[in-house]
Amino acid sequence: MERDRVVFHGTVLASLFQETTANPHGFDGLLFGQAHTRTTQTHQDNEEAQSSHDKISLVTAYMSSTSLCSFYNAAGEIDGLSLQSLLKQSSARDPVLGWISFRPGPATNPTMREIAVTHSLPSAVQSVLRRTAPHPEILCLLNLGKDHNEATFSLGYRAFRSNGSQQGETLMPLGQLPVEVTNVGANQGRQRYESFWPPTQISSDGSDSRGTLENTIGSLQAFNLKSQIEKIESSYHSLLNELQGLLEKARQGGADVSHRKAELEKIRSSVC
Repeated sequence: MERDRVVFHGTVLASLFQETTANPHGFDGLLFGQAHTRTTQTHQDNEEAQSSHDKISLVTAYMSSTSLCSFYNAAGEIDGLSLQSLLKQSSARDPVLGWISFRPGPATNPTMREIAVTHSLPSAVQSVLRRTAPHPEILCLLNLGKDHNEATFSLGYRAFRSNGSQQGETLMPLGQLPVEVTNVGANQGRQRYESFWPPTQISSDGSDSRGTLENTIGSLQAFNLKSQIEKIESSYHSLLNELQGLLEKARQGGADVSHRKAELEKIRSSVC
């Protein structure tokens, strides 16, 4: 029995979430990490040993562009020079595992272009690096969900693998893989979580911009601070409107009291 899965570090997913909010029109990039196969043998009485193979692709870092089609064209053909430029900008120690694609709207299944890029990426990476490397066969498809009048956001992610086969001019569909998230929260080891620091960076068109996870965390903190300030301002304006309403009622009450006092004085004068 063979099991195949993709494992993400929680910090990588957090950074990807920030990328989707910063680039709502779509972007793509490369995934870096390690791939290995773990074999387990199970022995039972009066039965032969059964072997199970667990193929794990661990994503430890990524590198994103500022738009779609950063190293390929609209037909899904990879541009070797653009791919080489992206790889030169990367400081990741792990090899390329695959690539990521985020486009606006629901992205539940890969498009034909994304399938073509996924099938072509292994040979393109080996051609650029000019050495044998692990096959980067993984595609991570992202989509951003918005609920409650865009008050909340949710990141959707699905992983696919190229089977490396193609029948003539027909591209074979990608196989979907289960995705696991590790190194998140106290249950996975707080010290390990805080010590993890992926070499993630953001490339820009024609420049050597190197964004780090520290900048990402700072952007998230600034975004949270801005949201808190907007909530405080909204509460302030609501209380101010309520106070103005109370003042108007007090003015009306004062005028009514003055009118009653004047009527009382007239009654007293008529009695006397």
